[in-house]
Amino acid sequence: YAIDHEKAQLLQEEVELEGDALTRAETYYPQIEDLERAYQRGEKKPKVLLLTNPHNPLGICMPKSVLDGLVEWAMGKGMHVVSDEIYAGSIHGQGFYSLAGEASKNQNVHVVYALSKDLGASGLRVGALLSSNEEVLAPVRKLNDLCQVSSTTQQLVEKMLGDKEWVAGFLKENMRLVRRRYERVLEACNKAGIKYLECDGGLYVWLDLRPWMREGETEKDLGSRLIKEHGLLMTPGESMDMRCDGFFRLVFTAVGDAEFELVLERLRGLA
Repeated sequence: YAIDHEKAQLLQEEVELEGDALTRAETYYPQIEDLERAYQRGEKKPKVLLLTNPHNPLGICMPKSVLDGLVEWAMGKGMHVVSDEIYAGSIHGQGFYSLAGEASKNQNVHVVYALSKDLGASGLRVGALLSSNEEVLAPVRKLNDLCQVSSTTQQLVEKMLGDKEWVAGFLKENMRLVRRRYERVLEACNKAGIKYLECDGGLYVWLDLRPWMREGETEKDLGSRLIKEHGLLMTPGESMDMRCDGFFRLVFTAVGDAEFELVLERLRGLA
């Protein structure tokens, strides 16, 4: 995706995705040729390249080689790169590379983050911007006058993050538990014959439920049937701009242990 700075126009490039390629991580890595086509189609040339890494809803992490290529392409166009890394601390596998180092030295690269996901603190409404560009930081500081984090919340967050030993222990234990649930979801999917996209980050799994779609059935129809007949509520891919019907995001961290066991039982019941 690329966004026109003046009109906030989202420029999209259609990419052909089909078959088993849809359950391979590399299929979803942005390709320079696709970005170039989208860039050239813009009525006004876009100014920002937005990235999500780790990805939501896919859970994949883009390798350093891909990110380096994207940054190089964007710099060649005089564009800014904004990397949304809100799941940076939710890596239960291997392979995450952050653009934080690049943002500290490149004034056209910026990283955004929040405590909502990794620390389960969405109610605090605390986010952060990492940038070395004063022209970007100055208006953000002014914006802070209108939506400032409360003094009480700042004090709480400072005390929490200041205990580095606690933070490290929390993230380590949290990811151990997340990884265990992730592996158990994959075990249930394997028993049911459900294909999925293997991932290293996030709190969800991308499932391929195309074989469960009946003739003439839409993705919305399938989603409704999964709820009524199997008691499974998942986010349909269409709502996240997936152009191929039959894909769903299963969040596996939003329920307690008893409910999670029920989820696994119902997934196996799709066999």
